[in-house]
Amino acid sequence: MSTSYQMKVCWMIFEMTWNSEENHYEKKSGGEIKFTKEFREFIYARDGGECWYCGVKISRYEDIRIDHQIPKSRNGSHCESNLVLCCHKCNSSKGKKTVEEHRKAIQIRTANLPVTFSKIQIEWLSCHGFELPLPEPPVFNGEKCE
Repeated sequence: MSTSYQMKVCWMIFEMTWNSEENHYEKKSGGEIKFTKEFREFIYARDGGECWYCGVKISRYEDIRIDHQIPKSRNGSHCESNLVLCCHKCNSSKGKKTVEEHRKAIQIRTANLPVTFSKIQIEWLSCHGFELPLPEPPVFNGEKCE
């Protein structure tokens, strides 16, 4: 069966959905997976060719990165709803963090605090009622409603 694309209205936004009975990835040795070219192109088109996190336009096919919002290491699926287009820089900085952990890491990194705190120190301070003066949490490009 060939790959087809279907448009549906979702929360007043047009959202493309993957409609195929074919698998959209192949398993490689060592447990790694490789998404098919058609699926990578689908994610690119669905996300408008922009990084889901920072919004940078990704113009070269070689620069496409597919990110798991819930990381594979935390039982995130290869389902299209868990996958987003992102640039190399955002994919590298997010790593194995969830979207919310990545958001918090950006807040802390951009906080302009006089002292650098580790994640454990920040959690301890929070548990004991100390709040750090953090900037507003970032709104990622893919979360913006136009």
